[in-house]
Amino acid sequence: MMTEFFSTLNPIVYPVLLVIIVFGGFFIVIAYAVYPAAVQRAAERDESERKRQVSQITRSILPRISRMKRIARRLTRITQIKSTNFTKAGQ
Repeated sequence: MMTEFFSTLNPIVYPVLLVIIVFGGFFIVIAYAVYPAAVQRAAERDESERKRQVSQITRSILPRISRMKRIARRLTRITQIKSTNFTKAGQ
């Protein structure tokens, strides 16, 4: 009776087990190889996008900084000239 049960079950069980093993291996490969690689690529893409935005902001700010430096140099020269004029006038 038991042998009849297993003999009728074998044609069903073995293909099902084979399918489970094959698809299980497929899902394991996806879970441990493909998915982390995709997550890493997405993180690298986000990082490169952030770097691009930072460089764009820096490029937009640099002309303003150089202009402010020029203005500061001019103001320094003007104040030095005025201070020397005041000291000469006071002598």
